[in-house]
Amino acid sequence: MWTTAILAGLQVAEQLAPLVSSSTQVASIIKLLEEVVPIGIKTIEGAAASVGNIITSLRSNEDLITEEQWSALDVIEAKIDADWDAAKAKAQSEDK
Repeated sequence: MWTTAILAGLQVAEQLAPLVSSSTQVASIIKLLEEVVPIGIKTIEGAAASVGNIITSLRSNEDLITEEQWSALDVIEAKIDADWDAAKAKAQSEDK
């Protein structure tokens, strides 16, 4: 059930991210990502791709994004990359 709710929230955010028109809207989407990434990326297939798409869309609105928001997106992206690298290393070690 939580998986469905998280994916639904990410899908809505993914659709809305290209349409943001204020830094307040950017902040709302970043807040969602900050809540979802720690629990969703490792456990929900497809979540990392959605989060990556959302970050790309938000960054395309660079005039709206504050320095603090850029930093928050960098942190979220680094978390995704670290989780991906850890999963890849684990899979490779299990293959041996």
